[in-house]
Amino acid sequence: MSPFAVTPPAEMIQAQNKAETVPDYVGIVPISDKERDGGFTNRETLQKCLEYFHRDGMVVITNAIPEHLVDKMNDMMIAESKALEERGDVHFHQGKSTRNMSVCPPMTEEWMMPEFWVNQHVMDVTEQIIGSKPDLSFARSNVCLPHATGRQAVHADGPSDVLRFTYMVIANVFLCDVTPENGATELWLGTHSLNAPEHHVSEDLGWIKKSSLIERARVRPPIQCSQPKGSICIRDVRMWHSGMPNLTDTYRIMTSYIYTPPWWNTHMFLTLPKDVKDHVEKWNRVTVKAEYVDEFDNKSSPFVVNMSQKREHTMVNNGVNGMKYLHNDKKFSPGEPREITKDYYWTPEDAA
Repeated sequence: MSPFAVTPPAEMIQAQNKAETVPDYVGIVPISDKERDGGFTNRETLQKCLEYFHRDGMVVITNAIPEHLVDKMNDMMIAESKALEERGDVHFHQGKSTRNMSVCPPMTEEWMMPEFWVNQHVMDVTEQIIGSKPDLSFARSNVCLPHATGRQAVHADGPSDVLRFTYMVIANVFLCDVTPENGATELWLGTHSLNAPEHHVSEDLGWIKKSSLIERARVRPPIQCSQPKGSICIRDVRMWHSGMPNLTDTYRIMTSYIYTPPWWNTHMFLTLPKDVKDHVEKWNRVTVKAEYVDEFDNKSSPFVVNMSQKREHTMVNNGVNGMKYLHNDKKFSPGEPREITKDYYWTPEDAA
């Protein structure tokens, strides 16, 4: 693929504030069996993906991974999630009521399948957005446990003081069919071009102000999108979204991978066992940012996160111990608010 990045047409950005010109659906692009099995993305598919991504801040591709590999990974991740849930030393995204659990996927050569980590079609699209050979510095899974009672606040994963173009891409691989009933993410399409400090509750917190949610919903209200298993959501880190409760009896799991351009100089890195080093270094589409260790247990492995370019913002999380700054060992405490109330998400009642 060409190494240059495609920028969004000006009319796409201008359309974000015109309700009559902005569609209310998620852009979904099917990958043909020929493309998937042949390891290529044709020009028409790639162009459609880029159109949706720059318009909405995300695009979903379907049929991107062979079904038997998706089922294999789903079975493994359910077993891992159940074991962690029984132990109790887990990290929940925005509190236990969401039952939205962060789980480290298995880090062995068998399970670090390129179809997930460096999917051909994801890389073809991502290269056109942020440039060739991006850094891969983060891999986790998002597990929506059954019978949740709470939801997340609407938030952006990236900080408020960010660049006005895409600098970080997140790929979410869905291991089962996703529906509003089992926790399909609430999506605020087009908000990647709106992300700015005035919309955030605080500088350190990605939560979005209620006033901004009400204003945006007048133009383009949030939606939840059903997607078949094996789909991959390619998303701009700046886009507003919210984890929703899983009301069913089954697990809803997606794996997540973060890519940034080399010039971003990410401070995130993976912790990986030494025996996978040769395996991941064969992936010539990415540079894997990792610390390789002799002893590794994915059930208790800490993860490092930093969505900014500031080294001092690098944080490490080890389950129930919560977030701590990596370089000064202080506990991360962004202050109030911490309770998720109606002040931090939108409902149709707010349109009245």
